[in-house]
Amino acid sequence: MGKAAKRCLAFMLAMLMTLSLWGAPTAMAATLQKGQRNNQVKKLQQRLRSLGYTKSTITGYYGDATTAAVKYFQLAVGIKPSGKADEDTQNRLYAAGAPKCVQYSE
Repeated sequence: MGKAAKRCLAFMLAMLMTLSLWGAPTAMAATLQKGQRNNQVKKLQQRLRSLGYTKSTITGYYGDATTAAVKYFQLAVGIKPSGKADEDTQNRLYAAGAPKCVQYSE
């Protein structure tokens, strides 16, 4: 292998390593809101329940109880409560340091 080929290979390996450090781009979370029924809502409900923001049954349907739980969470993290689980709300909810509910009310 020639000197130029070695340099090219070294450059390609360096680029590959750099790209792998950045990681794959993450998809934006779709806003979840009242009236929806899907697995993302179920996952949202499970997370809200695990943090103590609801005691409701996990159904996968985004109804009044889920809306209220999302509002409680939004208040806890300083987001204006809308009851909609937008990208910012979901990022904070699924973060490792998401706060647990200190007082439950439904």
